Amino acid sequence: VKVVDVAVVGGGPAGSSAAREAAQRGLSVLLFDHAHPRRKACGGGLPVKGIEWMDAPASSIECEMTSISFTLNNTKLKIPVNKGKMIRRDDWDFYLYNRAKEAGAGHVVERVTSLELEKGFWKINGKYTAKYVIGADGVNGFTRRYFMNRIHRDHLFAAGGYYLGIKPTENEVEFILGALPGEEGYLWIFPKSDHYNIGYCFNAG
Repeated sequence: VKVVDVAVVGGGPAGSSAAREAAQRGLSVLLFDHAHPRRKACGGGLPVKGIEWMDAPASSIECEMTSISFTLNNTKLKIPVNKGKMIRRDDWDFYLYNRAKEAGAGHVVERVTSLELEKGFWKINGKYTAKYVIGADGVNGFTRRYFMNRIHRDHLFAAGGYYLGIKPTENEVEFILGALPGEEGYLWIFPKSDHYNIGYCFNAG
């Protein structure tokens, strides 16, 4: 059985970037992800430095931010910006995923459902073997549940995202504070080229 240096579980931006970096440094890599490409109602806002570091093709950039605003108790602070960009997560994620493969990372189109440590090596899904495992499949992913105890409710945040089919008239990123339960809750509204991505986040405890 071939043993690879690194198995990366999850092919989102973090997992694909880790797989690409490891492959470029000469390590043998397997990248596990069962669902690419995929659409995600994520805000999709990136500062220029983030795009420079992680790379983003022009085809994945929907528009440029013109301002960021914060609203609390009917008081709104609006800050002009000229360096942020809004991306399409499905295009961008798939681009990073393919970049990892181009760098030499092998890809396995499977959901990881089992991990076993045998004689210093990790056995993945009972048939792949790696010296190290990088878990990048999210807070609800298998690796987080395998390596960590259950997260207490007081430390959990509930979040959701939706598509709103209205064409933006201004590329303003909005955060509305105090609109949800708890001091830390907020709503977010991110403009895209032909719609808004909107969502919420609040402490589930």
